[in-house]
Amino acid sequence: MKNKLNGMLIFFLLLNFIPLIAQVLSGQIIYKQNIVENVFDSISKQKIDVKFKGELDFINESIRKNSNLFEFELKFNRQESLYKLIENMQIDGDRGYKIAANFARIYDVNYTNIQKGERLVQMESFGEKFVIKYNLNKTKWVLHNKSKFIKNYECFMATTTKVVKNSKGVFEKPVVAWYAPAVSLNFGPKGYGNLPGLILELQEDKLIYYATKINLNVNQSILITKPNKGRFLNEEEFEAERKKLLNSYWKGK
Repeated sequence: MKNKLNGMLIFFLLLNFIPLIAQVLSGQIIYKQNIVENVFDSISKQKIDVKFKGELDFINESIRKNSNLFEFELKFNRQESLYKLIENMQIDGDRGYKIAANFARIYDVNYTNIQKGERLVQMESFGEKFVIKYNLNKTKWVLHNKSKFIKNYECFMATTTKVVKNSKGVFEKPVVAWYAPAVSLNFGPKGYGNLPGLILELQEDKLIYYATKINLNVNQSILITKPNKGRFLNEEEFEAERKKLLNSYWKGK
């Protein structure tokens, strides 16, 4: 009889909990990042001149040492989100810190609008500021039947790929997300989203982003401001501009 009563109590507690999560109007997630493996492995180092191997070791060590110093804030309401670096005191003149910061592109500002299927990335490239517009719905996720608990939320795995274009060609980088269906908001770090729940952990290639603080607000919404500093371009326009700037850069060498 006692076990039956305990079971009924848990059942009613769950009934009360589910509507509470469904009524979340806004929130704030704090993420930190870490690197899971060296940027340059032993195979990469074998392909270059021996005099540069020490520099690659320094880059690996710099990223590994400094990556977990950065914190990011994701703010969101029911329709929009904004993800950006939490500004802290930088280590002036520290070359290793700057290498880690540039590798992770920590100064990019990511905005998403679920209703419009819009993603904006405010960034600096070749000394100029841009706001790049992407199609949020272009990301195709594969949902997996794997789960784990993060900050007391049961999260499920989803995977996709990120296409990276540079002077060496076009590459696909793996992306793994862990989302919490209990919080039915479609946002996450670095502008990722469109999953059936809030992303609490994300691995993009060699960097992993993980939630350290979760604040959900069921009483009021918050205003999200779109990034507006820079020249507005769509994805195709920015790629053409990037190639032009890159060619000008190398011609000036």
